[in-house]
Amino acid sequence: MQRICQSEKPDVNTLIQYARSQFPFFSNINNNSHNNQQPLGSHNYTIFAESAGGSQVPYPVIRAVTSSLSHRHRTKHGYAQRDNARLSLFHLLGGDPEIHHYPFLGSNATSLLKTLADKFVSSNLLQRNDEVILATENHLANVLPWIDVAEKVGAHIKWWNVEECVEKSKSQQELIGSLQGLVTKRTKVLAISHCSNILGAVRDIDMIVKAVKQYDRQDFDNQSHNSLIHVVVDGVAYAPHAYPDLSRVSADWYVVSCHKMFGTHIGGLCGTKNAVEDLSKHSTKLSRATQSPTNMMGMSSSWEMGTPNYEGCAGIVGLGTYFCQLAHFESTYESLPGEVSEQNVESRGQDDRVNPISCSSTLLRNDFITAYQYIRKVETALLKHLLPKLVKSTKINILNENLFKIGKSLLQIDKSYDINLEENITSWLKLSVPIVSFQHKDLHSEYIVKQCNKAH
Repeated sequence: MQRICQSEKPDVNTLIQYARSQFPFFSNINNNSHNNQQPLGSHNYTIFAESAGGSQVPYPVIRAVTSSLSHRHRTKHGYAQRDNARLSLFHLLGGDPEIHHYPFLGSNATSLLKTLADKFVSSNLLQRNDEVILATENHLANVLPWIDVAEKVGAHIKWWNVEECVEKSKSQQELIGSLQGLVTKRTKVLAISHCSNILGAVRDIDMIVKAVKQYDRQDFDNQSHNSLIHVVVDGVAYAPHAYPDLSRVSADWYVVSCHKMFGTHIGGLCGTKNAVEDLSKHSTKLSRATQSPTNMMGMSSSWEMGTPNYEGCAGIVGLGTYFCQLAHFESTYESLPGEVSEQNVESRGQDDRVNPISCSSTLLRNDFITAYQYIRKVETALLKHLLPKLVKSTKINILNENLFKIGKSLLQIDKSYDINLEENITSWLKLSVPIVSFQHKDLHSEYIVKQCNKAH
């Protein structure tokens, strides 16, 4: 399906105002109900910059969780919430029915990755003298579980030093070549990140996966192996900013944390049919009857241990509703700019015109593409406001080179529209998500955080 081209409309300030109206945090902070109406960059304009520890939550998610808590009934509502949560997660990550992606739910991404690593042991897919390749930029959640299981079975850990390759300005081909040099006939797992959670640098997952899989097929006899190398991708830092689109990214496993992308504190893991089969106990094959993201027919029992967090599941469905509403906000946002009040914001957030449970069945790929384009549009506006101020200080060092280039370019132009600059920003942001990490020559990071917290 062809991607939607991002247009100049809607106006970014209208988009920002609508998005902020959907989050009670921005209406309640400092008891200032007019906070959402301030222009970007004004003194009273509050921005929540702690999304790495968990984002704020919109009304559709809150409403869905409240409804679940208010009508608790495991067989009547709970199972439906769980199944709809899987379907919403499937669409949110861009699952492909042809590839048969299977979503699993857990308390968080860390626990899901631990369960996944343990599955490699219980299925005998990871054995003594086998190898696991870990990217050095990985979050510990995608490192420690693999070290644990490797020690348990006597497998070997290899490190793919991504940062060293980047520092030496190696090309994508050289970067891939350095990875291929680590692959042997004993390699069973490649654990990587979709993007760095510190620098925001995006890795071309599809290129990495295809190169490793192709190398695996060409150079090794796989007759004695259960499968090709399993590629495990941590999308926790990527998914809040960009559409994962698993239909185009051929990873075997992809994990996210919903609480970092406007949702409840629950994790999601998506695996392809072939990958799930490899790790199924006794190599149980999945029948045609189970090829549905909701109809798991007991297969999930060994992955989703115990009673699911039904309220968290309802929140994932509400998250799908929020993305759907964001994609179509121009047709649902009835107030004119400047007419937003705390009262009508709350009533709009509690509007039942979109049922949070049934919405998941009508979610469309284009809705998520459009919603993520809107998110990127707002993030770009925030970057344009922040980066020149950081670059201007001689005591601040922005760690992401692409973002540093954007800040320098913004300082060198006047207020007139510069098409070349816009093209450069678009090009640079394809290589990074807007995670801004910096160092101050004199001030410790803890002091900076404390001062930011005092500001509101």
